[in-house]
Amino acid sequence: MTAGNEPLSVLAEAGELLWHVHMARPQNRAYPSRQDPQQDREAYAALFSTLRAMDYEGRVSVEGQCADFLPEAKESFALLNSLRA
Repeated sequence: MTAGNEPLSVLAEAGELLWHVHMARPQNRAYPSRQDPQQDREAYAALFSTLRAMDYEGRVSVEGQCADFLPEAKESFALLNSLRA
């Protein structure tokens, strides 16, 4: 959606048809990180806020590149988990 300049409101338009969301760092499709710029972290939070507002109960997967899976996956999970609440 970032690459296509689509607003998050498009997700709400999908409504019940939306059952799986993929996400990654916008610039290089990598795992989200605490080192990401504030603007990226705000975008992740906005995604979760939009999903909460539409009572989304489906999956959210990170579909991105990483150099070292386990530490990057743990960091990404911790960051995203802190933003979803």
